[in-house]
Amino acid sequence: MLSAEAAPGSVLTVRPPEIVVDLELLRNYHAGQHAAGIADCKVVTDTYLATLRPPASVAEDEARRQEIADRLAIGYNAGPNTTIDEHISSMWDVLRRPGNSSEIHVANDVFIPGERFTENYYWDNLEVMRGLAVEGRWQDIRGMVHNYADLIETFGYIPNGTRGYFLGRSQPPVFAEMVELLAEHDGDEALVRFLPAMQREHDFWMAGAEDLDPGAEEPQEYRRVVRLPDGKGGSMLVNRFYSDATGPRLELICKDEATIALAQQILGADPEQVALDLRAACESGWDFSSRWLADRRNLYSICTTSIIPVDLNCNLLKLEQTIAQALEIRAASRFGKHRRADLEQAAAFSQRADDRAVAIQSLCWDEAAGFFFDYNFKPRQADEQPGHTGVWSLAGVYPLDMGIATPGQAQRVLGHITDKFLQPGGCMATLEDTDQQWDGRNGWAPLQYRVARAAWRNHGSTLAIEVRNRFMRACQEVFSLQRKLVEKVDVMHVGNMGDEGEYACQSGFGWTNGVYRALQHYTFTGRASRLAKEASRQKVFGFNIGRRAGALAARFARPIVSGAAGS
Repeated sequence: MLSAEAAPGSVLTVRPPEIVVDLELLRNYHAGQHAAGIADCKVVTDTYLATLRPPASVAEDEARRQEIADRLAIGYNAGPNTTIDEHISSMWDVLRRPGNSSEIHVANDVFIPGERFTENYYWDNLEVMRGLAVEGRWQDIRGMVHNYADLIETFGYIPNGTRGYFLGRSQPPVFAEMVELLAEHDGDEALVRFLPAMQREHDFWMAGAEDLDPGAEEPQEYRRVVRLPDGKGGSMLVNRFYSDATGPRLELICKDEATIALAQQILGADPEQVALDLRAACESGWDFSSRWLADRRNLYSICTTSIIPVDLNCNLLKLEQTIAQALEIRAASRFGKHRRADLEQAAAFSQRADDRAVAIQSLCWDEAAGFFFDYNFKPRQADEQPGHTGVWSLAGVYPLDMGIATPGQAQRVLGHITDKFLQPGGCMATLEDTDQQWDGRNGWAPLQYRVARAAWRNHGSTLAIEVRNRFMRACQEVFSLQRKLVEKVDVMHVGNMGDEGEYACQSGFGWTNGVYRALQHYTFTGRASRLAKEASRQKVFGFNIGRRAGALAARFARPIVSGAAGS
């Protein structure tokens, strides 16, 4: 195991061993394990793949398993006299793993979510870092950011997780926010140090954009980029979730094949397209949600790659802003042509961010509803028109968090959050009541933090405090009853764990612990918190929250199509 002081690139990320998987044998193995009472498909696949490892790795695997077993000796549950604060602090060592504990190796220790999730994930760890920052564990954060930079160097992107079957898809691009968090301790040098990694991640998400004709009258798409006509003779370049791997997911092969069969039977759908949309939804992190379902209810109607997600495009806007900031900082220490080149690139990325803000406003803002929605640019039914999906989700607060909503828009969105989403235990993920885990009364830690910060940044401190206090209370009640923290809570019934989706509600739990600790630290009552420093940093580099939206307002186009697709 290597220390968190390892430099980026000092240990190359190891690709998983090339293993040929016979899908029929895997299906038979799943059938046998399910018959024996093991219901979790991911656990079954992980066990099966472990049997295919090359013999030379057995000794190493055994040593790793023993170290992990030692870390798990205290378990996920707290003792009868342990406080929630003591429990969270002790859980960091339980959730910590050596960097070589999964198929894809990294140089420094990682933090897993918990239970069935025994590998390192991407977007989960932004929330883990928030909690570690409050506890002053900057060496851990630094090591994790180095790990992600190494993954980008090796693969060109950050995989969904550190297993071979996750290759081909990423997760919401939050690396820039991780770097910005680290820069609060290490200074602006961190932004410059990780600038190449941020630029390469941007390259991944924008791959193929240069080949899409800006003058075309019809939508064009390639992998994760989509170019749409703006109705004024120009076009808008935006992004969607996608997957470069094909077919049903190995980790959930039986469930995916059942969904694909239903889609074929009921809708006459192309099986490869259904598999792609399932994988793309996993890249979103919201797997699964009515956001990606054509009928808002049934998984077999999934259409992820037809949708322009408001949150993804806000994430990429943040990435473009942060790259521009880093280039400006680097330019200040350079001379001559190198300084000019950095400033020119900074201006180009700032323009990209401005253009994306305009696209988000044009495509995602619904003036009649007063809310930001995802945009369906390619409805699957002949009688449907492109337009807003009509699914009310917490993704609608991202433009507020990123500072591109006008004051009037922010007021209307926050009003809807208060009236529609806020429950006794925090905010619902969506207003849709489905069998999917990113819907209904499930309260997810990263969304609670995002809503609270978005409210606080837009003069909604009362709502921010309510979300903070209600979600913390929900976690406290679950902890009091279960003696553990879990991945999601029931915000309608305080004290209950969240509803199941593809699997049972998991214990641990990395991002819940991190967000609880962060919310505990931030009062949202003044401008002395770390969030105020983030806003100040944005002002210094020209990304002034609130004013930025006002400056762009004159460029905002009216929505191309009003209303929801298929409504």
